[in-house]
Amino acid sequence: MAWLQAAAGAWLLAAAPLAAVEYYRADRFGTPLAALDGAPDADSGYVLAVDSAAEADAAGLTARRLLLRGGAEVREWRRSAESADTELEQELEAGRVVAERRYDAGGLLVDKRSYGAAGELLLLEVLLYRGSDLHRVERYDAEGELLAADDYDLTAGGRLRRFTRLPGPAAGAAAAGPAVLALVFGAGELLEERHGAGAAELIVRTAEGAEYAREEWAGDQLLAARRPVPTVPAAPVAAGAPRAETSFDGRAGTRSETTLDDQSRPALVRVFAAGESPAAGATGDGGRLLEERRYRYHPDGTLASLEVAGERGLETYVYAYDGAGRRIREEYRRRGRVLRVTSFPAPGEQVDEVYGADGTVLRVFRRDRTPVREELLRDGTVLRARDLTPPPQPAGAP
Repeated sequence: MAWLQAAAGAWLLAAAPLAAVEYYRADRFGTPLAALDGAPDADSGYVLAVDSAAEADAAGLTARRLLLRGGAEVREWRRSAESADTELEQELEAGRVVAERRYDAGGLLVDKRSYGAAGELLLLEVLLYRGSDLHRVERYDAEGELLAADDYDLTAGGRLRRFTRLPGPAAGAAAAGPAVLALVFGAGELLEERHGAGAAELIVRTAEGAEYAREEWAGDQLLAARRPVPTVPAAPVAAGAPRAETSFDGRAGTRSETTLDDQSRPALVRVFAAGESPAAGATGDGGRLLEERRYRYHPDGTLASLEVAGERGLETYVYAYDGAGRRIREEYRRRGRVLRVTSFPAPGEQVDEVYGADGTVLRVFRRDRTPVREELLRDGTVLRARDLTPPPQPAGAP
């Protein structure tokens, strides 16, 4: 890189073509934010200088970056070929290596080492992939003991479905913070947070990301639940349209109150134990509010989602349609976790996918509602398949 260090420690641009170095306005981590037209000055704030390929090669490197602030060096990154299949990047501060990152032939980061002031190893992070998708990050101390592991569960489209952090033996029984952190995502939204092990705190969110409930669990047993008092926002009502309806079910011993939107469609349905007052039931005291159902619609009037809050926790049904308004997908979630996805590729065809707690997926193909094939998958790989089509009957068979 065409830089000379002055006696005061500042870095000055030497006589070299500006095109040999690219300059970017950056943050304090060295992330390039915007390209600069020319060489920086002392008032440019954080600036990232990136060597051209020719300059890096002349220095025996494959890449080199320098982070400056007010003309003084803050941090430097040097990348070089370590072997035919790996590259090593060193991160330096004041000439001291503070971190090393190793990349494979495909450019994926495979491990990172962090060093102390005396050059001692502080932390080793190992990254594991499925194909090119990050699957797991393991963190080890200087003695090689596992501190923690982060697991990433991605959808087939590469979106994050679940993040889980588990402590390793080196964390110790008295490690600060939660023993377990699990985040569940759906359609890009955070749906569930789980903190702690054993008696775990669970934060459940709606499809819009709003907090729905905080629950305390011991295994599969619900110990306590705290839910905000539900409120119904005032909705515009078309002239002459009913705003609310009340119905009774004598056999079930329930009363249902339905709030309608301006298109006279159900927007909110609350089911109470018959004889209980809505004012008392709205607080959830004594289980008087038995169930609450919220409906949301697409602009074209088709049903977008249904949220059911009751004894089974928060259950969500999400629907998708094609351009002709035909329903092509249904997704069922319970407490934020996707349990079943049903798609309809063509009229009369149906594919059900049931997601198991062990990471397996049972896929059933149906034709006119009759199962014709089933597959058991894990991580997109078919473990077992079975044809359910009845064998042809011989001629003349009853």
